[in-house]
Amino acid sequence: MTAYAAGVLALVVAYMANNAVIVFTKKLFKGP
Repeated sequence: MTAYAAGVLALVVAYMANNAVIVFTKKLFKGP
């Protein structure tokens, strides 16, 4: 795996994780 591929992969993972945190936070504040 090249450094470029690793960087892109890290970026995608960070983006997905950020979206998951946003969705989870919205659900948490809205309640069940």
